[in-house]
Amino acid sequence: MHDLAQRVNVTQIPEFCSATVHDPELAHEFREVFVAMTTMPAIGWVMFNRDTGNRRRGSFGYWLGEKHHGKGYMKELAPVALAAAFKLLDVDVIEAAAQPENTASLAVMRGCGMEFTGERMVYAPARKREELCHFYEIERTSILQ
Repeated sequence: MHDLAQRVNVTQIPEFCSATVHDPELAHEFREVFVAMTTMPAIGWVMFNRDTGNRRRGSFGYWLGEKHHGKGYMKELAPVALAAAFKLLDVDVIEAAAQPENTASLAVMRGCGMEFTGERMVYAPARKREELCHFYEIERTSILQ
């Protein structure tokens, strides 16, 4: 069993997210520190946002502290978090992106059933520049039956 699963029961994440949505009626967006359910320091976060231009689409982003890379945490969490996001945001499609050299994140997206849709430039505020990213997406019907 992964260390994350020992510290956080990932099956509880949808309920935890449901209780902390910023606006339960509109559910425009939610952002969660996924280890905030415990008293331990957070090791990362997962975020979903509704697209402001198309309310039927959402985006998925996450960050995991470097010392926690390669342990399967995001592989374990991402499918559960995606299912919660589809329920909470009531969107039809969720997309995610990563730089082409970030093979671990691309593998997480593919592992969730996300499919490659193309590439485009994205502004990276931390580096103050545009960077090429590969985009993936998944439809609600692929996750929720």
